[in-house]
Amino acid sequence: MSHRRPPTAGRERNPETAARREHRVHPDGRGVRQRTAGGSGWTAPRPRHPSSERHDPVRGSGAGEPLLGRRQHPCAGLGDLPPGLSRRERGRGVAALSGHGRKWRLAHAAARGHRVAAWRYRRRAVHGKGNAARLCARQRRGRCARGRSRANGHGARRRARIGHCRTGVSPGVVRGGAARRGHRSLPAQAVTVRVGVIGTGFGRRVQLPGLGLVPGVRVAAVGSGSLDRARGVAAEFGIARAFGSGEALAESPDVDLVIVSSTPDAHARHAIAALKAGKHVLCEKPMALSVREAEQMVDVAEGSRGLARIDHELRYEPNRQRARELIRAGAIGPVLHIELLLKPYLRGDGRRQAFDAPWSWWYDARRGGGILGAVGSHLIDLCRFWTGSEVAEVNGRVATFVSERSDDQGVRRPVTADEYASFIMSLANGVVATVTLSTVAACGPGHFAQITGRDATLVLTGETKLEIVRPGAPPEDASVPDDLWERTVPNNMWARSFVRLMRDLVPTVEGRPPSGEPATFRDGLAVQRVMAAVREGRSARLD
Repeated sequence: MSHRRPPTAGRERNPETAARREHRVHPDGRGVRQRTAGGSGWTAPRPRHPSSERHDPVRGSGAGEPLLGRRQHPCAGLGDLPPGLSRRERGRGVAALSGHGRKWRLAHAAARGHRVAAWRYRRRAVHGKGNAARLCARQRRGRCARGRSRANGHGARRRARIGHCRTGVSPGVVRGGAARRGHRSLPAQAVTVRVGVIGTGFGRRVQLPGLGLVPGVRVAAVGSGSLDRARGVAAEFGIARAFGSGEALAESPDVDLVIVSSTPDAHARHAIAALKAGKHVLCEKPMALSVREAEQMVDVAEGSRGLARIDHELRYEPNRQRARELIRAGAIGPVLHIELLLKPYLRGDGRRQAFDAPWSWWYDARRGGGILGAVGSHLIDLCRFWTGSEVAEVNGRVATFVSERSDDQGVRRPVTADEYASFIMSLANGVVATVTLSTVAACGPGHFAQITGRDATLVLTGETKLEIVRPGAPPEDASVPDDLWERTVPNNMWARSFVRLMRDLVPTVEGRPPSGEPATFRDGLAVQRVMAAVREGRSARLD
């Protein structure tokens, strides 16, 4: 005789318990379903925990956030999951949480306040098409697993992890691929380019802080003629490696892109060493000390597999880019002539060049000092950039007004570099351009440019103002907002434009075409020829 109970015998359950067990989450997040004596139907969703409303992208936001996703949407709640997820993924949440089993998902944990467990798994991200658990910390450190630990400056046992940067590291410079420490403006993406910076002057004051605003970049090394200086800068910015020579950094296997920011007399030596080592190169201006050196650099660059660029960052300054667009669109008609003026002179790091400034390499012509190479090179390149035409003839002069200056120790040193430069250029398309630069002027408009066309004139005043002036009409403001305003150190157009140049260069290193028009070594050679003719103080044809 069977002792099995009837199907309903002994199964009288507590109605409240039965109802709770029969809750089902709707796949589209509309609410919950509950079986009742009168049938089944959808009821209102449960109220969410306040924590489910806070959800930011993966940008190093820290332990106070729940599981972070790739897109900025509150996906901690079932009703707000991205539309690309399947019905099953919508019903069960996004990612399993440690210690809760696969049936406990992020939405359930967030609704119950499991914020610590969610934070532990902030490495996981939601892909737009529903692929879960992607882009963990180790993936963000490189595209391949082989040699990743070594490439990131860690020993064999110090693997990649999510931890934050050490205290004392300057803002904006990422150490060892760690989280970007609160840069909410930066997208989360893989570190694709390891950068080495040669130079601890302009490189330390402008370029190293700016690189922290460039996604996909990690500063892997810094080099200087003094190993102690290089080590000091490396400690200041949390950089893994320091070198006592630019050549040693250029040959390092831990570097993909070399920024040559040493004194101009070393540009050719460092750039050629990096190109021969198969690196990509961004060389500061002036490109070299002479036309012969510049020609050697071009020959090596054209035989190298790496990219070779000149840091003419004003090509990426928004108002100067806008001026080029207006010229190309015919907004002012055919260009007739251009005037460019700079006085007084403000250095790239924001410091004003005083009349009684102390002696430095900047006043030594043998090391590439002088206003013509420092800023005149940029203005020559701007004329070529705006007009799309080469310089056919140039006539100019340079001058030095202060014969001696005291260095930091009070020793009097001779001044051999130019403090003033003025020249006129005739371009191949008929445009005439005049340029005047001075480091000794006490007053003036600063950066000023006027591009005169047949129908209208473009006027650039300072770093942020662009106007179109038409005959008989008031000036029209054509200025472009600067999204990097007050985000760089220092806050000037040189630093902001450098960040934009680097943001365009990194994808180019990866094989994608540039979005702008960067200056090549050929552009640098053309500028070098103009400067050589100006220094000779004679009229010279360059075609």
